[in-house]
Amino acid sequence: MRDTMWERVGIFRDRQGLEEGVAELSELQGLYQSHAGVPGGEAPFDVALSDALMLEGMLDISLAVAEGALRMEESRGSHYRIDYPKRDDAVWLKHTLAYHTPEGPRFEYKPVTITRWPVRERTY
Repeated sequence: MRDTMWERVGIFRDRQGLEEGVAELSELQGLYQSHAGVPGGEAPFDVALSDALMLEGMLDISLAVAEGALRMEESRGSHYRIDYPKRDDAVWLKHTLAYHTPEGPRFEYKPVTITRWPVRERTY
């Protein structure tokens, strides 16, 4: 999971890498579902259960991040799509909401309310 997120879903992204990352994370999630278990431990503070639950949560979140990045066809902030190098406020000036479902992440979008500061591209 760590290697997939670093190599496929890092700061510099493209469609092919993100698609490969989603496929790899989905495969890991399937392996977790079919092989994960909690061995019986005798230590007074056996952490196997909490480790298994944390792994499940990390896989869910990693898949949501990867699928969300695949959908976002622009570059914004620290997330740079090599295949979409420009920011696209006309399409992507919105909040992305990701929800956990048994079938995988579900996405919804919510408009951004501009209040005090106008929207502008960062320049350094």
